[in-house]
Amino acid sequence: MYDHINSLSHCEDAVKVCLDLWEKSVFFGMYNVTNEGAIAARDIIKMMQERRMLDHTLEFVSGSNGGSKLSVKKLLNAGVKIRDVHEAVAESLAKWKTV
Repeated sequence: MYDHINSLSHCEDAVKVCLDLWEKSVFFGMYNVTNEGAIAARDIIKMMQERRMLDHTLEFVSGSNGGSKLSVKKLLNAGVKIRDVHEAVAESLAKWKTV
């Protein structure tokens, strides 16, 4: 598995942020609609292992681009709040259902 650090967007959070931007009549422009902060693939896998969602060990390798971290400073400056990526991932994993 590639061990990148990335910004992620929880779908429900992203929709809420977009609606908040519209309702606040925020200046049109480009906004990074991601959860605040960044998370490593290694951290997500660890969270999955703690919840016993994986029954095997993964090998991590470095990726070529190293991932990406996007700033949500513009959202925050506009008065829009979005939760931390670690909280969003934890909630998603808690709600995870296997078929």
